[in-house]
Amino acid sequence: MVVLAGMDWVRILNFADFEKTMIEFKVQGFAELEKQMRDLPAKIEKRILARSVYAGAVIVRTEARSEIAKRTGATSKMVRIFRARSGVKPGTVIYRVGLKENKYVAGLRGHIGRFLEFGTGPHIIRPKKAKALGKDGHLGALVHHPGTRPKPWLLPSFQATTDQVIEAMRMKLSIGVNTEIANQ
Repeated sequence: MVVLAGMDWVRILNFADFEKTMIEFKVQGFAELEKQMRDLPAKIEKRILARSVYAGAVIVRTEARSEIAKRTGATSKMVRIFRARSGVKPGTVIYRVGLKENKYVAGLRGHIGRFLEFGTGPHIIRPKKAKALGKDGHLGALVHHPGTRPKPWLLPSFQATTDQVIEAMRMKLSIGVNTEIANQ
């Protein structure tokens, strides 16, 4: 195994019905590149690996930006790439594609990616600071929200670009390994 890449939302909360969602794939068949990489120092190997996984994540991010539901475009601008640095096994590089919190637009938080992807069930909304909630002149102590339907954006983006991701990663790996071997 050469590469393990994962994508998920950066701030998924552990609700009972939502476990941390991660799409993982293993790229195999790079036996020759893997042998060449073993001959390189670990620091250089990790750098080459990180660059190749990042190249794949860029493709998924670009597709996700075009897939995500948008009215104003603010949500698509929130789609970012994040690198996992803690809890990662040696020789493994993980990049996440997800939503970054937008502090300039009220109400846009990173966790809405999960709500867009999976929808929400019916739920009750209670006021946090005020005594009542209001809209269009109607006031109430609570709102019975009917829920929202799912509008998947990340999984379809990943599925649509899997071949491109693997090819981009293979190319980056190959270029990186050949460059480092030539420099030694």
